[in-house]
Amino acid sequence: MRGSMAPSSSRRRAKTAVRVLLISFLAVLLIVVFVYLSRRSNRPAAIRPETRPLTKQKVDVKENIHFVKDTGGRNILNVQAARNFTDSGGLYHLKGPEGEEAGGVRVESRARDGQLKFSAFAEEVIYDADWTRLVFRGGVEIRLDDLTVKGASFTYHKNRDVVVTNVPAVFEGRRFRGDCRRATYNVTDEYFVFSGGITLVIAPWDDDPVPVIITGKSMTYARKPRTGEIRGDVRIAHGRSRGRCNDVFFAQFPDKPEFRLFDFHGNVKWEADERTVPAAVPPEPKTGEASAADDELIFFQGGRQRMEAGSMMFVPYGTEGWARYGSMQDGARVDILGEAGRQTTLDAREMVFFYDEGWVLRAFRLQNRARIRGEAEGRMRLLEAPTINYGADSGLLAANGTAAEPARTISGGREIAAEWIALNLQTKNLDARGGVKIVSHPEAGNAGDAALFASGRTTFMTAGLAHYEGGERQFRLGEGARLWQGEARGDISASGNVRSVFFHRDQRKNEDQRVEVTGGRMTRQSKKGNILFLDSCSLTVGEIVLKAGRLVLEPGGGEDGEKYRRIIADQERVTVTQGANTARGDRAVYDLSEDVIVLTGNTILEDQVKGVVHKDGKLTFHPSDGRILIENKDAERSTTIIKS
Repeated sequence: MRGSMAPSSSRRRAKTAVRVLLISFLAVLLIVVFVYLSRRSNRPAAIRPETRPLTKQKVDVKENIHFVKDTGGRNILNVQAARNFTDSGGLYHLKGPEGEEAGGVRVESRARDGQLKFSAFAEEVIYDADWTRLVFRGGVEIRLDDLTVKGASFTYHKNRDVVVTNVPAVFEGRRFRGDCRRATYNVTDEYFVFSGGITLVIAPWDDDPVPVIITGKSMTYARKPRTGEIRGDVRIAHGRSRGRCNDVFFAQFPDKPEFRLFDFHGNVKWEADERTVPAAVPPEPKTGEASAADDELIFFQGGRQRMEAGSMMFVPYGTEGWARYGSMQDGARVDILGEAGRQTTLDAREMVFFYDEGWVLRAFRLQNRARIRGEAEGRMRLLEAPTINYGADSGLLAANGTAAEPARTISGGREIAAEWIALNLQTKNLDARGGVKIVSHPEAGNAGDAALFASGRTTFMTAGLAHYEGGERQFRLGEGARLWQGEARGDISASGNVRSVFFHRDQRKNEDQRVEVTGGRMTRQSKKGNILFLDSCSLTVGEIVLKAGRLVLEPGGGEDGEKYRRIIADQERVTVTQGANTARGDRAVYDLSEDVIVLTGNTILEDQVKGVVHKDGKLTFHPSDGRILIENKDAERSTTIIKS
């Protein structure tokens, strides 16, 4: 019995083992299949268009397709193409008609409210199953309402909602075109960023066929406000004119292609040479109208100009009787260059200019430390005040000052100060009112002003009103007029915020430097000819400010034609400030012929950051280039040169 059961038991165990092995094999097989399917599900689904239509509507997914795709992002895509197929990697392709090089595939991106964000045209578009990225290739054009950007390849990223290209591209809008190395379009906020170095060509106005060319590192263009900003080492060219600045902002009208604003920022410099432009020539005056001819020393119409400012704004199209408007801020300066060495220089913290359609200057306003200086053939005319206004129709320059800060004009050895001064450039007449003070020096051409006084001596005049008739070369004074010359001793004194301004020729730069001297009191010593300023005195030349208890101005009169030979500062501690450096000493001498200021006597030199730089020795300041020469007290050849 046992013998018959043994084989049966063995067979059952064998069957059981086989079943276990089969079950284990099936389990392993199921796990392998599950893992394979799981990994494959993460790859782009290679779904054929005919088995899974891209839209709910039944369309031909292979030839001449047209469908609308909701990608689940911010926008909805409208797609047109000649063919659609899937490659071996599971990516989808949209192709244009065979033989058509550009624009065969069209993709429109619209917001959910139906607004068109952009249209893209390309030879081919490649995308994944989830439409997370679309690659446009071959003759690509990205079109907005007023801007078209072209390049070899662009990529749309759904998650970021941007269109990007990292290859060179060109762009064109209304009245401008350009090129760049890279471009990014923010679809959500609707602005383009062109970068990697850009060139922009602009046609700002209809009457000028010469374009304005601007280059920079990058440019941002906002679609809706139609504004642009160019940044990074910006260079500007217009014909023979050249300029540079840190960045430029421009704006166009919303309903027409013209530009309404240009705004230049950061160390703006402009060298204008428009002598070939006919509009720069003033028109002939009409019968009975004042001539546009300028004074022989001060003039405002010139083909060559140099401009510098912290910022400069230009409005091409005005609406209030002027066609074009410009302004300059933050230390503005304009040099107008004429023939035979004539030059007019305008300086102010802020300037505003108004032009007509023919680019003829109609008016301007200079504000905050305004100054106009004209020179030609060794002659000079200066006008300075807190504010200066000019009108071309009348030819009138009006300088507005105050009792504390009067307007001032200097010309031909004559200095006039008043609260208000008006100079007519056409008739050569002058009017002044409010605390008028006139000093007429005995120079050639104005000796007759002395009238009953000695023609070889300085004449002083004060009045409430003054009028100078240019044709008759006569002064008429009113409201408490008083005229005098020095008595036998010739000593003259004045008190109460006394200020004197003169110009010193910088031989190295071959240009004049403005020198201003102030003090609580002033005395002129006739025997020596010295002029003494006393009580809280200051001397300003270039970037140097010197302060002392007394300043002694020694007269010049040499062959160099300098009004003063040197200026001595002493009494109390003398302080000299130049840039970040401040020095103190017992005595300073400003040698105008050498254009140096030498400080001696217990000197000390301090830097705002480094602190004390030097003690005891001689310090020599050079106003023309900002150098400071340090000579040690006991070492003859121990010298140091620093640049402020």
